[in-house]
Amino acid sequence: MENGILIFDLVNTLVKAPSCEARKKLNQLNASTYAKSDSDSLKEDKKESTLIDISGYRLWKDTMKVLKLLKNKGYCMILAINSSNIPKTNKIIDELGDETQKLRDIFHRVFISGELGIKKPDPNFIHTIISILGENASAVLDKTYIIGDMLDKDIACGINAGIKSIWLDISASDQERNIEAINSGRIKYPRTISSLSLLESAIEFYEPLGIKAGYIIPTAKKREIIGMKGCFASSNKVWYNFIDPYADFSQIGSYDVIVHKAVDLLSMKKAHALSSLRLFIDQHPDIKIIDSLECIEYLLKRGDMYKKLQETIGSGIFINEMRLRLPWQIDILQPSPDSIPFVRNEMESHSINFPLLVKTDQSSVSDLSHFMCVVFDFEGLITAFTNFQEKLILQEYINHDKTVYKVYALGEDIRYFSRPSCSNLVSGQGVVSFRSDQPWPQSLKSEDKQIIRDLSMEIVRLGAQIITNSLKITIFGYDILVQSHTNDYIIVDLNVFPGFKEYSNLSEVMDQHIINTLKN
Repeated sequence: MENGILIFDLVNTLVKAPSCEARKKLNQLNASTYAKSDSDSLKEDKKESTLIDISGYRLWKDTMKVLKLLKNKGYCMILAINSSNIPKTNKIIDELGDETQKLRDIFHRVFISGELGIKKPDPNFIHTIISILGENASAVLDKTYIIGDMLDKDIACGINAGIKSIWLDISASDQERNIEAINSGRIKYPRTISSLSLLESAIEFYEPLGIKAGYIIPTAKKREIIGMKGCFASSNKVWYNFIDPYADFSQIGSYDVIVHKAVDLLSMKKAHALSSLRLFIDQHPDIKIIDSLECIEYLLKRGDMYKKLQETIGSGIFINEMRLRLPWQIDILQPSPDSIPFVRNEMESHSINFPLLVKTDQSSVSDLSHFMCVVFDFEGLITAFTNFQEKLILQEYINHDKTVYKVYALGEDIRYFSRPSCSNLVSGQGVVSFRSDQPWPQSLKSEDKQIIRDLSMEIVRLGAQIITNSLKITIFGYDILVQSHTNDYIIVDLNVFPGFKEYSNLSEVMDQHIINTLKN
């Protein structure tokens, strides 16, 4: 207990709850099951252990790893839960875990409001816990933290009890309620993290030290991916605090720099949040913004990004007899059979042959942005058009020897990694539909050998520099295909603030980018 006490909430802090609709169904199922069991005269303990359905609940991916790490560091681990359904709560604690331990095994004590008769945010909930733990607990009150997902319960309880509070802003379940607590001024914007993986550093560097950096990542999925890689872990160089993009920005406190992926606010149709961010930036010119919002609209549409890059790349840029270029592509505003004469004419005038790649103009967040088709003839193109009701991009299919090169740019740090891709395609018929975020369909695979090349870093860096200069961004990824018969380097896709999947030192690289940006 010398290192301190960590008091955790359960649902949506350590355990992801099912959606509200799913929870209603589970509650109805549990109630129905209990009613049936009464007629069967089942024992109460059997009802509690076997009949309560918690199938919709799951741990966050990093829950057990983080909890074990903190326990091994000597913290006293406490669960403090608001719940009147004690059997259900106990079942979650007893059954969720990993292959070696369950949640209950991690914690020294578990306190449930239905047993104590006190609920958060009443500070007596904390005071009672400390009293039960004894004198040793009272001696480390200044090293006691409450970690939870609800501001008006968990965080307010910590504030009222005079202990440190850390808001885990990871779930959208109570978003409106949490934002209202901030925007009304009832809760001062607290120490905030977006992933359990960032908790250890948030405890160690609870108070600001070094550069004060806020970060805005609107989508929960991206927050989870980035957080589990340790990105935005606070250190003695850079202190990070997550900024909820829907909070009143006048309430978030002061920062030296803000890092963001605000383009997702546009694609999620949250333009009002983006407008609030723009206003905040205009009112605080002393805060450095990474990246500029100047070209944010271009990042939402593949066609717009293409045109912006084409202004610099044109028909191609040569370095040491190697060419960097964009693929041939055209926009189809309203996909229908009536578009075929236009497509035929454009293909003939630019000497383009089938196959073609069909994708939506939407490039971010939208589920449709991952849906694509390879078409081998005009009949296949007409069929592909029936899958879409929005603006499309038709793009030449690049034969690339089954390898795509993922290039990552994080400021001055430019790297590339090879990944397996689909096969070279020469002939076929009709259309093959697939999702770019799922394994390739068998019809786009072959037994041909994959060829992995050592890319020219001069060209890779040139591509990154063109993107940075054209779109005013410094944190992005782009895909390069090396064309089989020409060896052209072809930029085929761009992703703002990617997941940096292959990085093992993402936190250090992000820190350095922020430091370099403020120096410049």
